[in-house]
Amino acid sequence: MTGTESGRAFYGVLLEALTEIMGSAKGYLRDHGPIVAMLSTSIGMEVGLSRAERSELFFASVLADMGMVGLAEDTWENPVPELLPPDVRARVDMHPVRSEERVRQIPHLEVLASLVRHHHEWWDGSGYPDGLDGDAIPLGAQILRISDTIAALRQERPHRPPLSSEDIIEVIEQGIGVEFGPEVG
Repeated sequence: MTGTESGRAFYGVLLEALTEIMGSAKGYLRDHGPIVAMLSTSIGMEVGLSRAERSELFFASVLADMGMVGLAEDTWENPVPELLPPDVRARVDMHPVRSEERVRQIPHLEVLASLVRHHHEWWDGSGYPDGLDGDAIPLGAQILRISDTIAALRQERPHRPPLSSEDIIEVIEQGIGVEFGPEVG
């Protein structure tokens, strides 16, 4: 086995283990990362990302919500997230930073830290954790943002059933220039 093959095998096993850890969560978080990963790599292909960039995006998609693990389930399963108490909302809003900190500890995956940290930034600057806007948001993080939204809208949540494909398209179209950049929307 060559060095490249053993490296790929290592990261394949690592990804499997991390997916299993995320899968131990209850509720929507269980399958969310792998769904986002598949959507992200598909969108990455459509916008012309290289194979290596799509691979990074795949890993970042699975790892992006690691910071949610350990939060009380009612903090992220709340039917109306905007009504969370301020201290709880602050902890939820910090999950990209917590995810980034964990990714930085994984050898050779440090390059994913920026994508993981910024996957909740909005094109208009109203996202979190840093309030980045426009092209200041890494393209991979923009792809993660839209993929995360599509995956969330397709899943049943405590406050609503899954949305239809037509409704999801409408939400995405309305979000271009606000939540999503024009290149990925």
